[in-house]
Amino acid sequence: MDHRHCEPENHHQYTQSSAGRPGKDTQYVRKTRERFGIHWQMCGETFAYDDRTDGIFPLMTNDESLSVREALAAYKRQPALEKRHEQLKTVFAVMPVNLKSHSRIEAFLFLYFVALLVESLIERELHRRMKTQNLESLPLYPEGRRCRPPPPNGCLISFAMSAATGSSKPMARCINASTTN
Repeated sequence: MDHRHCEPENHHQYTQSSAGRPGKDTQYVRKTRERFGIHWQMCGETFAYDDRTDGIFPLMTNDESLSVREALAAYKRQPALEKRHEQLKTVFAVMPVNLKSHSRIEAFLFLYFVALLVESLIERELHRRMKTQNLESLPLYPEGRRCRPPPPNGCLISFAMSAATGSSKPMARCINASTTN
């Protein structure tokens, strides 16, 4: 364990007692101010502990049914979850709002969370159907260009584009893939 302590130290400063140029009869006044100094000393136990724990990756979970490998696999899926929440700021453009009560703010964010959930369920179902029908790509872009796999908001954007333009050509394959078994 480190030994650290803070102790007061007296700091002395000498100044002339009167204004003017100093000479051989000049009297000086000693002013003493108390300042605090920090002192520490490392113990060998600390170095030994650091040597034992260097390179250890602590991984904690509240799911006791997971093995160590399963917990690590779940940890490695974390960026995908964070990517989904990133869509709140990018795709859904959530920004600060001036709501007066905390319950309204919570309700507002809850609705966006539900939108993320619905979007991910649509995406998962679309991926599942694409796999069962052996489809590698879908024409989700406005110009009919294929994309593999569909981006997280790709299908929703395609539905919106086809609704706005009145064209159903790019969406025909997507709708067939998501509605048939």
